[in-house]
Amino acid sequence: MPRLEARSYIENYGPNDVWLGKTMYMMPNISNEKYLELAKLDFNRVQFLHRQELQDIRRWWNSSGFSALGFTRERVTEIYFSPASFLFEPEFATCRAVYTKTSNFTVILDDLYDAHGTLDDLKLFSESVKRWDLSLVDQMPQDMKICFKGFYNTFNEIAEEGRKRQGRDVLGYIQKVWEVQLAAYTKEAEWSAARYVPSYDEYIENASVSIALGTVVLISALFTGEILTDDVLSKIGRESRFLYLMGLTGRLVNDTKTYQAERGQGEVASAVQCYMKDHPEISEEEALKHVYTIMDNALVELNREFVNNRDVPDSCRRLVFETARIMQLFYMDGDGLTLSHNMEIKEHVKNCLFQPVA
Repeated sequence: MPRLEARSYIENYGPNDVWLGKTMYMMPNISNEKYLELAKLDFNRVQFLHRQELQDIRRWWNSSGFSALGFTRERVTEIYFSPASFLFEPEFATCRAVYTKTSNFTVILDDLYDAHGTLDDLKLFSESVKRWDLSLVDQMPQDMKICFKGFYNTFNEIAEEGRKRQGRDVLGYIQKVWEVQLAAYTKEAEWSAARYVPSYDEYIENASVSIALGTVVLISALFTGEILTDDVLSKIGRESRFLYLMGLTGRLVNDTKTYQAERGQGEVASAVQCYMKDHPEISEEEALKHVYTIMDNALVELNREFVNNRDVPDSCRRLVFETARIMQLFYMDGDGLTLSHNMEIKEHVKNCLFQPVA
């Protein structure tokens, strides 16, 4: 990721490297040591701003009552690390905050729809989002009340800020993005309740949405500093190949690293399991290898989409592309979100957000 790459470069920078001297001979009054000093100052200054933003988001988490939710994972720091690692410039502060808050809701609601809520409760939550009606909260269990009130208040605030930046109402747009997301969560809950294993194609059609990267990106894109027309939004929208490949690669890297643990917890559907259902003659190892091949090919195509999608503003292209990359980092060796305290991702978070460059 760009921020981690920058730190690594600073720490391994050799002020007397011959190739640097060759490129700087026309600037006799500026030494390599000065460039290194400026790079360290800039990195640490931006890191300090990131820590302040993280504190603000922690206050939001606590004031929303999410600490009282016993069924979900609290991963505020790890989630904030994601946008801070690639959209790190100070001018993207609001985008980072929206990205992090939206991502936190995808985790909370994934846990809610996956294992905590009854189907009737989940349908009530989805209907409340569709109607954008706070009065329905009285019919919800206490945990779900906390979720919906926090959701409703947060995205009203985000929509108001989005209106100022985009010059038009964006609440309806945000609602529709979430309606699609919750429909994908609901379908997975229904499959799980029925112990239904879909075909690979049926699974991927839903799972590339339920991974929730599209929801995070489509809402955060409103805060990249660009005025986004409907035409531009369509180029990174649900029907775009660019967004689909991001969701597909994110889902596949997640499944390949978590399907065994989730199968042990009673989950019946994953890319590997669904592919094996379609091809009962192959082994689990062969199915896993095939899923990796699909993912590798999709990553190659994603790179092409990133390079060729010149009608999309650079900041939006970065948002899609780097979100796909950060998923590869989080799940490189396992479930780096759920088990971050035991994995290398912990060091990446520390180096990006907490440990200044000496």
